[in-house]
Amino acid sequence: MIGVTRVQDFNIGDMITWQLEQIRKRQPMLGRVLNIRLGVDSRAAYFNSDAWKRVMPKSKVMGLNLEWPENLAPWCSFAEDRQTLLFPNGIEHQPRVKATILRELAEELKDGMVMRHQMAGQDVPHIPQEIVDYASGKIFSRDGWAYAVCQPVEQVIVLANVISKAFGSSGTFLDIRGVPLQGQHPALMVGFKKKEQAAHIVHGMMVFAGSEGNREIPKPWLNAA
Repeated sequence: MIGVTRVQDFNIGDMITWQLEQIRKRQPMLGRVLNIRLGVDSRAAYFNSDAWKRVMPKSKVMGLNLEWPENLAPWCSFAEDRQTLLFPNGIEHQPRVKATILRELAEELKDGMVMRHQMAGQDVPHIPQEIVDYASGKIFSRDGWAYAVCQPVEQVIVLANVISKAFGSSGTFLDIRGVPLQGQHPALMVGFKKKEQAAHIVHGMMVFAGSEGNREIPKPWLNAA
């Protein structure tokens, strides 16, 4: 079991304010987030509610992956500190995971559709995921935002937008890892406010695979006074 900071202990106002400033500066797009892997948190909804019944049959990894097909995947960029992953447009579409047990499709679609799908040899269809099913808690801000908090974030797979030496991108997939900073693991906050949406990874730091050793970079908002 991974030790994570409890949701009610979060103090995130300065973090989100700084991230919004970075987004307004229009940092170069890194690519589209295809997959977010979460670590095990005993407080998450899939362990403590009927969410488990919805999540488990659809995922071969205990529901710990949020997935998007390429055309619906959220865009991301890196902030100036090169350790904070930004979602400039929030998360506009709910994740959709590939069905791993086709009998589950018989309940959501029709038996005939499942059989035709198997016979045609097409890609397995995507089934919608509900982010709240993976949340460890919720946060409500004074300005009307409601955030679902999913933690800890262990890995983010990005389909690179461009070939870039600055980001170590070859134009294919990027493996970005979440590592703790000052004893706190990264957490994904997905916010909703009427027709608006937002997403932030707060605490910890996000680094490219293989560079996890540098964990002492101070967060910019800690020195922003």
